[in-house]
Amino acid sequence: MHKGNLFKADDLIRARESLARVTLLKEQRKIVDQLVKVALNYIEMEELAMRGFFLMAIQEWQKKRMVPIGEFRTMIPEARKKYVSEMFLELERILLRTLNSNEYIPLVKRAVKESLDYYISHFAYRDVAKD
Repeated sequence: MHKGNLFKADDLIRARESLARVTLLKEQRKIVDQLVKVALNYIEMEELAMRGFFLMAIQEWQKKRMVPIGEFRTMIPEARKKYVSEMFLELERILLRTLNSNEYIPLVKRAVKESLDYYISHFAYRDVAKD
């Protein structure tokens, strides 16, 4: 893990501010919290800021896809994997554009990959909720 200011301060503030703009179900909030912890194994920043970046990625994905995040509960695993992979691409784009230096690109890519792999192995195949 790298120690230092990898990201622009203004972007970290925007990430923390994004916490109020996305509403997650309790189960989803727990999943995001665990994925944030995985990413923080590779990138040092405030947990709130990282959570904010995750929520920014969800928000961007929702704007493009027009799929409410609450519908994930009822999706089959393959759909979850597809959509969450798209969200992680958004997360990577957001993190890469906020870097202070390109030398940290491999750290960001590793953090995103490891978090996505963790989602797939721990959450993608959970039971489908019946509404």
